[in-house]
Amino acid sequence: MARRQILFTKGDVDRMRAENRRKEVERTEQLKMVAQDKLMRANMASEEKVEKKILARILQQEATEKETDEKIAASIREKKLREQQLEQEKIIAEV
Repeated sequence: MARRQILFTKGDVDRMRAENRRKEVERTEQLKMVAQDKLMRANMASEEKVEKKILARILQQEATEKETDEKIAASIREKKLREQQLEQEKIIAEV
């Protein structure tokens, strides 16, 4: 069998090279877009984590403040109760 040799003109070679360059640029752009998308998703996930941490910190702070307020209120009630008991003891002692 005889081999048939394919000859390309300079114009054909230039067009093929240009097409190959265009495809390579397109692949490079696609890779850049994928990398940017991946980075954006990672940043969004990071922002969500930060927001969750901030929310958790706020909730913890509110719980601590509520606990402190409850302790103060209990202390005030105990003080009033002691004062009432002392007043009653004075009245009993006077009788």
